[in-house]
Amino acid sequence: MKKILLVEDHFLTSTGLRILLNEIVEGAEIYESVSFKGAIQICTAQELDLIMLDIDIPGGTGSEMVKQFRSMQPDVKILVCTGFDETEYALEYIAAGASGFASKSSERHQMRLAVETVLNGKRYVSEKVHQQLLEGISQRRGEVRDSSKSTPLSVREEQILKLILEGKWRKEIASILNINPNTVSTYKARILEKMKVSSVLELAEKLPLKTN
Repeated sequence: MKKILLVEDHFLTSTGLRILLNEIVEGAEIYESVSFKGAIQICTAQELDLIMLDIDIPGGTGSEMVKQFRSMQPDVKILVCTGFDETEYALEYIAAGASGFASKSSERHQMRLAVETVLNGKRYVSEKVHQQLLEGISQRRGEVRDSSKSTPLSVREEQILKLILEGKWRKEIASILNINPNTVSTYKARILEKMKVSSVLELAEKLPLKTN
């Protein structure tokens, strides 16, 4: 049985999220708190599978909340939900250790996807935030190259890395370089292995990204 903590102080929002969670995770045991202090107490008493966290919660301490939850339960999935501008806050919370970041204004199917994605052990951000991450990586491209000197990339890997950092998708890269999309995937896997990360998102977390 999954144990989920919903940290939300708006009744209508928490009601909607609870209904959604019951649809996604059959038989889930859902705990609720309207304050950060209360959430910490529950986190101390229960081993949780998922924490859904509103960043504008009474007693909250910003992204430090994520770090505190993570220090208490290293394996818990943390999905941050907010009514604030996700492009302004997402990078900070992802860097702090959140498993995902979703806007409360998301369509129902998007919120469902966010919950399912993090419960499956993957990262979730919206397409808008994903693009922001890519732009941030691009700004730090020189640092990526510096960090890869010990395991230099091939000429082709450098080409593909450059296109990834520009936000190009697999099929676009394949078309530009006149190669098979599956070949792009193979090169991307090699690049991530050399950079010692498992995804573009983790590569973003590894670098000191800029937030506007």
